[in-house]
Amino acid sequence: MDYGAVALTRVSDNLNNYEYGNDYPDIANTDNKQAIHDAIAAAEAAGGGVVYFPRGVYRIQSPIQVSSDGVILEGEGRHSVILYWPAGSTSFKPVLLQKGDGFEDLRNVGVRDLTIAFKAGGPDSDGALHFNGCVDWFCERVTVVGDGAGMSGSKTNGINVSYRSRDGIISGCVVDGVSKPGIYLGWAEHVTVVGCVVKNVKCTVSGAADNGGGFNIAGGHDLTLLDCHAYNCTGDGIQLSTSGFPESYTGTITAVASQTSFTVQMPTVRTEQVMKLLGAWDEVKKRIEPLQVASLTDLGGGTSWSVTLSKAPDQTLAVHNPSGSVGNGTVYANFVPFRNVKIIGGSSAGNPTGITLGTKKSGAIGRDVVISGVLCEKNTVGLSVASAEDVLVQGCIFRGNGDGVKLTDVTPGNKPGDLPVDHQTNRITISDSAIYDNTVVGLRLRSVNNVTVQNTRFSRTSSGLQNIAIAFDTTSTGGRSTDIKLLGIDLTGYTSTTSSPIVDLNVNQGVPQSVPQTGHYELAYPRSPAGFLYAPTGSVYRDTSNGAVYRKTQGWAKDNWTASLGGHVQTTTAAEAIVASYALPEKSVVHATAVVVARNTAADQCAVYRCAVGAKRHDDDPAALLGASQKIGAEGEDVSGWDVTFGVAPSGNNLELRVQGEASKTIDWVARLELDIHTAA
Repeated sequence: MDYGAVALTRVSDNLNNYEYGNDYPDIANTDNKQAIHDAIAAAEAAGGGVVYFPRGVYRIQSPIQVSSDGVILEGEGRHSVILYWPAGSTSFKPVLLQKGDGFEDLRNVGVRDLTIAFKAGGPDSDGALHFNGCVDWFCERVTVVGDGAGMSGSKTNGINVSYRSRDGIISGCVVDGVSKPGIYLGWAEHVTVVGCVVKNVKCTVSGAADNGGGFNIAGGHDLTLLDCHAYNCTGDGIQLSTSGFPESYTGTITAVASQTSFTVQMPTVRTEQVMKLLGAWDEVKKRIEPLQVASLTDLGGGTSWSVTLSKAPDQTLAVHNPSGSVGNGTVYANFVPFRNVKIIGGSSAGNPTGITLGTKKSGAIGRDVVISGVLCEKNTVGLSVASAEDVLVQGCIFRGNGDGVKLTDVTPGNKPGDLPVDHQTNRITISDSAIYDNTVVGLRLRSVNNVTVQNTRFSRTSSGLQNIAIAFDTTSTGGRSTDIKLLGIDLTGYTSTTSSPIVDLNVNQGVPQSVPQTGHYELAYPRSPAGFLYAPTGSVYRDTSNGAVYRKTQGWAKDNWTASLGGHVQTTTAAEAIVASYALPEKSVVHATAVVVARNTAADQCAVYRCAVGAKRHDDDPAALLGASQKIGAEGEDVSGWDVTFGVAPSGNNLELRVQGEASKTIDWVARLELDIHTAA
């Protein structure tokens, strides 16, 4: 391999030439750390270069660290194995790229074509490969291999990126069998992960199975997962979350000079880099909002800080309440919610949740997320969104999960310091996607706001699957969802005329508690919506069984629909014909207006007829007229004396618009039946 002017340092050849996958019996007492350290030191002394790992297994009992710019670690893929095998109970980061304390920029570094394996357990709450404070870096074709059985009870990541690492790429990597998220982006910016696979992550620590996820974005901005795949993990396949704030990161305002100048007391020592990332509770918005820190002064030991903001916040900053209640006097250090994240292509299968957007601190909200072209299948939930805003889901497939998609608000906790959060999940769009053959619910909406679902297919191939297409529910403290728009929804496979595919799961004494009262629906289904479908005022609905078009005139309950249906028939005899028919719902009262246009083409004659009628259907009785049919205006015959009749009359449960022509006369009839429908809610 020709590296041109790049310095190439070769790790000593006097190493055992084993390949990954055996028990490495001859290297049980070997530590290759020094040879690797010497090679890295030589590259650093040369001002950068490639440290090359020939085919072999390299046991390490202490960490490998790159701390100078321009150094690249490179091997021969699965044939160059760095084996984490510490002596006794020692624990360390196997491979670490970091300068100083991690907050100094380490530039132009990378790792490629190496395998990092674990003899048994791994470092607890650490990873195999760390990029801390790296700038313009890469990680290519790296494989991390755990035992797939819990790593002896440790919680070990695969590839970790943190300490504001930025402008980097992770490509073509595989992480298999570790016990915490395989690829973890903590505090990261402008990082792309492309063509990577994380599988068989398993955490066996009691109560912490959900730690065993695939990809985890725990903060940062401008991050992209492109064609990445996660499957068979005990935690979520792809997780976006804002990291929590332990008490050691929660400070109190002790003095306020102005709304841009105040002092903060932290319970433990914090660095300037962490203190620059402050958030404060906004009582009006019911969330934590970032503060724009312009400068900081350490007033003593890293626990007391003077803070100057470049802009006054919307919320009012005040001295912390001595009683300990959470309010405007509390600030949160290291506040890094996720922003501008794209998940493009790829898949997530066989995990508790395929993709999760959430938070580990109620009130900390992530936003600006695009999820496009992703397949989520065989998860407990395909996609879960809680505590996130401005999310676009497009061109995705959710099939074979428990719930296909779940959008939910979060609820306030009941511990001291928990924030009284509300309305944390807003402005979600699902477009041009397929949500089908899930085992429970297609889309579950719980106390969320401003959600648009458009041009999306909710379908099933068996009556035993996805019995509910869309379900409305509420959180324990939240109210109804608001401003819900269902536009162009395909309900293929749902044909029941007694059970709606769109339901309220929270009914109290027969009154629905969860269906939205605001928004707009444009739906199609093979029956009338009257007495069948809750919908906001102004919604439009098409009955696919007869082409009738309905509009919701007021309210949100099942009543107050108007219907418009038409028909065409041609008569050549005096026999009666039905032009349009409407099935009255049970417990309904309707007012119907009929308009009929007739034309005898051969004789160039035409006529217009109009009438109005009232009808009812109660207590399982057939439809019946309320009073007599009333003509509207004079008959509109251009040639008097047509021997024809028309009218609206009940037949069984239907209200029918009927016409009767003349013998030996060909008449084309075009009719329109308009109905105002009131149905018991």
